[in-house]
Order: sequence, then structure tokens, then C-alpha cells
Amino acid sequence: WHPTSPNIPHSISPFYYVTTGILGGATSVDIGIGTEEPFGYAGGSGVNPHALLAYCQRLNTPGVTFSPYSKNGFGGVRIHMSPRNTTDLTALDVLLLAEINRLSGGKVVSRMSGSKLNLFNKVYGSESLYSDLRRGVPATSIIARWQGWNQSFRSQRQRFLLYP
Repeated sequence: WHPTSPNIPHSISPFYYVTTGILGGATSVDIGIGTEEPFGYAGGSGVNPHALLAYCQRLNTPGVTFSPYSKNGFGGVRIHMSPRNTTDLTALDVLLLAEINRLSGGKVVSRMSGSKLNLFNKVYGSESLYSDLRRGVPATSIIARWQGWNQSFRSQRQRFLLYP
């Protein structure tokens, strides 16, 4: 087996990529690029790791746990996940982004501009996440908008699954 990328070194790496890929498009954040677990961290400049850990521990994340970390002025959580986790990883990405933005005093979102903002919007698929976070829309409300589409997709794909 050969890694597809230096940032996807393990078979479970795509799970981490989904969990922090949107967050990684923001400014003043750390997602672990350059470490042994790329995309396995969620942190921000000046963020209190214990405050973020407390937030993460209140989330419903079956198969995903967190531990605090601090390095080079960045604080946050290291993400640990089972390949059999049942957490909505994209939702977790948005929750982490919103909380890191809050804990940084809004710096994560407010400092995005130009090509960085353009890339962030492309990763998310629209300008709505940036706009919603700037206006203070709760992450749970942003995520709730996807649920109808997600349920429809699950229903439509059912007949193509080899195993239910």
C-alpha cells in the first residue's frame, strides 16, 4: 500500500480529512499538517485547549474522542477516531470551526480574504458558511439545513448497497 499523499498517510486518514478539511481552509488554524497525523488536530492561534476540549466532550461523537494539545501559540484538540465511528464528520468539522472561531474572538473567520476566502468557499461548496459564521448563525442551524438532503440521499442510495 502506498499513501495517496503525504497528508493522507494512513488508511483512516480520509476520515480525518473530512473532519478538519473545511476548518483547514480558514486562517490562524492548525489541523496537524506536517505532523504524524495530518488533519488529526483542530486548533487555533491563542485558543485555550481545555476550553475546546470541554466543548468537544459535550458533543455527541460516537467513535470520536479528543485530547488537548498546545504548540507554537496554537491550542486545540487532537482527534482520535475509530474507523467504525458513526459521527457526522462534516457536521463535526463545522462545529469545530465555529467553536474555534468563537474561542479566538472571531479571528478565524474575520481574517479571511482574497484567495484564502475563495479557497475556503470552494472547499465548502458555497459562500454560505462564511456568510453564516460572520453573521453569528449557530453551527447547529447551519448543519440542520443539510439534514433533509442527507436523509434523501441515504434513501436513494439504499438499493445500491451490498450490505444494509
